[in-house]
Amino acid sequence: MNAPSSRSMFHRDIVRTMAAKQATWALPVMACLALVLALWAGRDFLIPLAMSIVVAVLLWPAVTRLDRLLHLRPLSALVAVLVTLFIVGLLAAAVGNKLTSATDQLPSALRLVARDIASLNTDGARAMQRTRSALTELDRSVARATGTAADRGALPAPGADGTPQPRSIVAQLVDSVAKLAISASKSAAGVLLQVGMIALLSFFMLCSGEVLAQRLTNWCRAGVTGPHRCEPMLDMASHQIRMFAGVTVVTNMAIGVGVGLGFQLFGVPDAWMWGVVAAALHFLPYAGLGLIMALASLEVYVVHASLLAALGAAVYVLAVGVVIGTAMGMWLQGRVARIDSATLFLGTIFWSVLWGGWGLLLGPLLVVVGQLVWQEAPLLRGVEQPGAASLPPPPEQPDMQVPSDVVGVNPSI
Repeated sequence: MNAPSSRSMFHRDIVRTMAAKQATWALPVMACLALVLALWAGRDFLIPLAMSIVVAVLLWPAVTRLDRLLHLRPLSALVAVLVTLFIVGLLAAAVGNKLTSATDQLPSALRLVARDIASLNTDGARAMQRTRSALTELDRSVARATGTAADRGALPAPGADGTPQPRSIVAQLVDSVAKLAISASKSAAGVLLQVGMIALLSFFMLCSGEVLAQRLTNWCRAGVTGPHRCEPMLDMASHQIRMFAGVTVVTNMAIGVGVGLGFQLFGVPDAWMWGVVAAALHFLPYAGLGLIMALASLEVYVVHASLLAALGAAVYVLAVGVVIGTAMGMWLQGRVARIDSATLFLGTIFWSVLWGGWGLLLGPLLVVVGQLVWQEAPLLRGVEQPGAASLPPPPEQPDMQVPSDVVGVNPSI
């Protein structure tokens, strides 16, 4: 009886161990799913909050320098926010102007497409007609041999029996463009509202930056062992955000120069203004590059009336975006933020799925900050991470010992 009893106890221990492991894995997975759901459900509040924090971190050095001149923090913060809004407004106006110009040139492009289609060789169409006639004759021969009814090939006129008349490809394209324009106008109104919220939040954060930083530091100190572990991580996060944003600006400026030079070679009017538009649109990773390619091909096609030239412009913009924006940009960002390109790409896609266009804009920065928090998480728990540089220890307190020659005091106490 002992053998079956010990065997059953062994099986019970195995089952308990497996259940404990499943419970250990289940809790983090459920917590991650709950976090993702909360990020998606609260995106209307979290997007302006995250964007305002990034703007406040980027503008903090400028506000500090302005405060030395103006000696009034609210005025310094207001000047910095207004200048930033002015620059963003100029870039948005340039992009909107070129999008309007591309929309105005769309009828000319459609007429050129119709001309190119009409000038195509009709040998292919004639071959299709001969093939269709041969298939019809084959169907009739099979019908005579088998005694079945042959397909007459005569279809009722569209709309004669109540069936909807099929629409042309051009009409469907026009409807799609109209729906896209309406959706873009609604999205633009929402973006303007969010930009206003971001500007207000950034202004208030810059006005009370020291108080907010002190409260965040106190909150971090409450969960760690030692008061000197949170400030280095916050300083490092701010430094990473500024360096990452600087690399992004330099990369986009290089893309703008490359696109402007290419448009100059293609003979496009306002070539350097198109470079400014390309630099502004590339702040949206991947999606901005696709929009630049579409606009470049349309502009070159209208100017040269050649599909080959339009294809060459699209390929040139793609090459500039891949070489400068993707290869060199990710290499520089990886060296600055010490993060590999694959993690940066996957993180950007993750945030774009959650937050749409704002996720494309904020995704790389959130990935960098998230990796930093992940690396410094053992420090927040008061545990030194293996292989990481340890933070400076707190200053030692002097040992308060009672002198032995004091009368009436026992030195052993």
